[in-house]
Formats: sequence, structure tokens, C-alpha cells
Amino acid sequence: MKKAIATASVPRVATRLVIAVFLTIRKCVFSYLNTATRWTLSVPGNKMYTMKLVRYFLLLYLCVFTYITVLGQLPDGFNKAGAMFRDSNSTSGLKYILLDPSVLSQNIKASKVILKKSLYTAPKQTDLTIEIFNIFFDESSLAVFSVMPSLHIQNPEWKKININSIKSQIITLSELKDTINSKLDSYPVKDRGIIDPLKYYNYVLVIKKADGYYFNTTDCITEFFKIVKSTNNNPAAFKIDTNSKMLSIAEYESGYRRKHGEYSSNFSSSENSYFNDDVKDIPRLNLSYVVDDKGKKAYKFWLLDQWVVHNSNFRRGMDRFTFKPGVGVIAASYDFYMNGLINYWYNKNNLPPIVDKSSKIGNGQYIVTPYFTYYKPLLLEYLDEQVINYTSVTNLNVDSKVE
Repeated sequence: MKKAIATASVPRVATRLVIAVFLTIRKCVFSYLNTATRWTLSVPGNKMYTMKLVRYFLLLYLCVFTYITVLGQLPDGFNKAGAMFRDSNSTSGLKYILLDPSVLSQNIKASKVILKKSLYTAPKQTDLTIEIFNIFFDESSLAVFSVMPSLHIQNPEWKKININSIKSQIITLSELKDTINSKLDSYPVKDRGIIDPLKYYNYVLVIKKADGYYFNTTDCITEFFKIVKSTNNNPAAFKIDTNSKMLSIAEYESGYRRKHGEYSSNFSSSENSYFNDDVKDIPRLNLSYVVDDKGKKAYKFWLLDQWVVHNSNFRRGMDRFTFKPGVGVIAASYDFYMNGLINYWYNKNNLPPIVDKSSKIGNGQYIVTPYFTYYKPLLLEYLDEQVINYTSVTNLNVDSKVE
């Protein structure tokens, strides 16, 4: 199988350029200090002053270099606003979905699910929260809105808005239903050779509350699904088929590895295959397990698609999720989004261990340990089909918690 060719993303190239400039400046300053030191040391009484100057510069260099190489780098795909897709200074191209729980019809059911990812950082735990809004239309089509945290805030952010200011951009639930059915019926439609993945990032939820309307300012991942119980075994990326043949990730990857000698391109590693013939036409959404949730059946699904190494994988959406009939998605993983975000918050909030001054590193330096060490922990999460689990589920039709 062909291997992936590593292509640096724009943020990474910019970071390397900044580091190159910094190293050039450092070289010039060190050259100056070297000359200045030889001159000042030749003058009696200047030795102590010069040594202090050198120490101060080295301390400044260490701080700046640490910031640039560790904290100064944004995770791949994220912008300075702390998001992947939302720009706080622009509303161009956004579509506002109005969700008013007080006027939901009998044919539309909605639920709100809170997911929480806990990072065991010191001195206190860091919790990253995702809010999922499931909207069913006639129990046959489903829209899933996942409102994400960002680099600046651990929870989805909502702000109050004057509904009249976006009146012309509002899409009602009835209009959304027509859009979903049209896209599902015409799948797979190709735009310039690319299949519409039914995953979007320009939808904004506007929630009606008692004191007014609120909209999400952090990223919202929107996905459309068709709920079916088919008699064939041909999974498609947009079909939640609770009657399909079960195939786990571990079973699939075991067979793929025996055949090709490596894991498939569905897993995010440059060591894996570059292209997978199993999804050369369309992605697949596979049913892996039927599990129990509060005495009722829930179904675990996973996406089989190509993972593009060192590039944006936003077309994947949820990599794995748990679906509960009548409720919607109650657990999920967003590897393309959350892996970088988790690493960022882990390094930001975790106090790194102080190295013993008597050690070889010495001088009280710090070691910054990534949350995900290279390859194996991520591989185990993938093969084990781990997801971010819910802490609460609320039925918005009656505005009460059901779990």
C-alpha cells in the first residue's frame, strides 16, 4: 500500500517560519554578546555586570523559546479565535437554525445531551464540555448539532442576540426538514468530484429561552442522518441502520492488517496505509455493538473513511457515536477536533513536574508532557471504540431530564 506524503499545514509552516526568524535573531544576539563579553571582561570591574547580562538574556531566551515551541503553537486547524470554523469577527455564510422548545410539533422531537471529557490535570481537574442537540423529523431523519468548546473556553459559549438582527438569515425547523430530506434523497451528490459528506460547520443554533434568544459563538458541527432498519448489509455514511450486520473496529482492522500488513487509513497515523479501497466510492457507517443504557438498547456506530495525514479532516465529523432510539446521539468522539484541543488544554492547565536540580537537565527546568503520547494510546482508544460519554440528557419537548 502507498504511504501518506506528509504535507505541512499552513499554521505549522507559519510556526516554523517564526521559529526560524527567532533562531536567526538569537544567533546575531549571541554573536554580539560574545564580542561585548570579550571587550567588557578586558575592562576591570565589568566582569560581574557582564555575567549578569548574559544570565538575564539566557533566561529571556528560554522563556520566549518555550512559548514559541510549546504554548505559541495552535493545534492544527485552529485559528486565533480558538475555533476551527467560526470567526468571531465575521458572520458571512452562517445559517441560523431557530429552536424554540415551547412550539415543537408532535412530529418533531428534540433532546439536549451534555458530554464531558475530564483531563486529570494538576492542581485541579480540567473538564471539556460538548452540548449535543438531537432533532428528529418524523423519526426517520435526524439532525445532530454538536456545540464544541474552544481554545479559550472549556464549555460551549452562548451569547444573547436580538432576533430581529438575523431575521433574514433564520431557517425554521420546517425548512431544515426539507433541506435534510432533499440532501438525503440525492446522496451521494458530487461537487467537483467530492461527495457531500452531510457534515457542515456554518450552521448556528439559536435557542429560545425565558429571557430571550441565545446563539452559539463556538464551533457547531452539524450532521444529517437517515434512520433505517434495512434487510441488506450495505452501510452508508449517512444511514443509522440498527438492523445491519455488526462489525467492530477491532475486527475490521484485524482483517485489514492480516491482508495488508498495516492498519487502514481510517486511523490517524502516517505509519498506516494511505488509501483504502473499501471506501473508494463512499464512506461507511458501521454498527459494532448493541449496548444497554438505563435498561434500553443503544447502538454503537463507527465511521470508515480516509484520514488525511497532516491536513484537515473536518469532513469526518463524529468518528464514533452511540445512538439511542427516540433520544439520538448520547455519546461520541470527534478525533479530528478533540485530539488537538485536549492536548492544548492539558498542557495549558497542567503544572509540569519540576526536574530535580541535581539531575542532568537541572537548573529547575520543566518538562511538558503531552496528554497523548505518540501513537499507542490513540490506537487503543480507536480499537476500543472509546467515546465521550454523557452526564445528562434532557427531553426538550417537555424540558425535563430523562437520564
